[in-house]
Amino acid sequence: MDTLIEIKNLSFKNHNKTILHDISFDVLRGEKYLILGHNGSGKSLLIDCILDNINYKGSIIKKTLSSDRIGVLYDQFATFPGTIKRYVGRGLGYRRRIE
Repeated sequence: MDTLIEIKNLSFKNHNKTILHDISFDVLRGEKYLILGHNGSGKSLLIDCILDNINYKGSIIKKTLSSDRIGVLYDQFATFPGTIKRYVGRGLGYRRRIE
């Protein structure tokens, strides 16, 4: 299988507290992944690193995939106006009206 994203030695520290430490894995085309952990364990932070939303140490190589082709729906989606279908549709680039 093709490797879409290669993550090597990813670490993140905030206010001298290590949240992510030396994480390495590959994301393969066609595979599904689950990020599981307690509140505050760094799940969303890991996604933010992959999307280049924050600075981190280590390397994230998107071999055949760019950040603008990755969709994320955080659990706080209800704070956005409109329906889930409309919100997701915007992320997919749909320009037609979604009911």
